[in-house]
Amino acid sequence: TRSLLHREAREDPMEGRAEDFGQFLYDKIAQIRDGFNSNEGCPTEVAGAGLETVIWEEFDSVTLDGVDRLLEGLRATTCLLDPCPTWLVLASREVTRGWIHSIINASLSEGVFPSTLKEAVVRPLLKKPSLDPAIL
Repeated sequence: TRSLLHREAREDPMEGRAEDFGQFLYDKIAQIRDGFNSNEGCPTEVAGAGLETVIWEEFDSVTLDGVDRLLEGLRATTCLLDPCPTWLVLASREVTRGWIHSIINASLSEGVFPSTLKEAVVRPLLKKPSLDPAIL
């Protein structure tokens, strides 16, 4: 249990790479736009797209059956940020589904999404194996 509860923070070699990747894409798009030879130009904003702002003020609670369906749809893989391996959550479903049910419904009723669940590990997949992942 010590290895599950008191995990050492490992240095992620991809940390900070999302910003670099985003900047790379931004620069690439700017380079492509500059390459267009057009007299009309390209508008940067779409005027009158007709989209209305939708604000949701309340959500329906999730049932235990809904939590079961969510758990059944989980992949067996586990992320570096997961506090508990997926296989363990699934193996202890009878115990964990009540906790998960409470967390989801508290989040929906309060309108607050836990900040610890907003983190993600982003690893770009390179389609060409000859490319160096260190150079985005």
